[in-house]
Amino acid sequence: MPVPVYLAANCKEIATFTGRAAVLGLGFLPDGGARIPACPLQGHMAVIDDAVLPQRVPEETLDRLAARCGGGCCLDFLRTPGPVHRAVAQGLQRRLGNAPMLLPAAYHAFAPEALPVLSCLRPCNAWDGFVRSAERRFPNGWALELTPWAAELPAPPLPYPGGMLPAALCSCEKSTAGLRYFDTPESLRQKLAHAAAHGCRCAIGLWQELQPFFPERDG
Repeated sequence: MPVPVYLAANCKEIATFTGRAAVLGLGFLPDGGARIPACPLQGHMAVIDDAVLPQRVPEETLDRLAARCGGGCCLDFLRTPGPVHRAVAQGLQRRLGNAPMLLPAAYHAFAPEALPVLSCLRPCNAWDGFVRSAERRFPNGWALELTPWAAELPAPPLPYPGGMLPAALCSCEKSTAGLRYFDTPESLRQKLAHAAAHGCRCAIGLWQELQPFFPERDG
């Protein structure tokens, strides 16, 4: 791989493959405690979500979560950025030292030394335009949320042979809706290589989505 790829999965799934893993399911309890899945696996990246966001997160909660971030952490935050997000991001960054820390770009100001995660979820005409824009926004490095494309879009009934689209870095074929745009193992590898050439330090994605493209990661 041109850059390290972390596969996010639960403990049972992680036990079935080798490579860099990111453990899902960590977060917070309504009372401010730590939600940590019963998982014997250690040393992996931890994915910490904000499905529950208490009004205050105690220091001992951050200590417990940081202890499960042996391979770093990815803050999978979806709520509107606020003071609790800031406290969590800054508190974990202090505790992680040199371990990698990823967080969505909208929260990057809370932890400027972390890698902002950028996504390109739907087919675009120019993959290089996306990665060059990411490099301009974050010249100190960024991370890619790797999501295989799979979309059918209307198109005029013109002859089209199909195949790889060099600018989009995906494949295309005729479909009942018009044209179907989709990734292959080769197109994902090319996307990662282009991203790495423009400041991407690592990628992260769901194992369930990526496993068909990288079967060699299975144990």
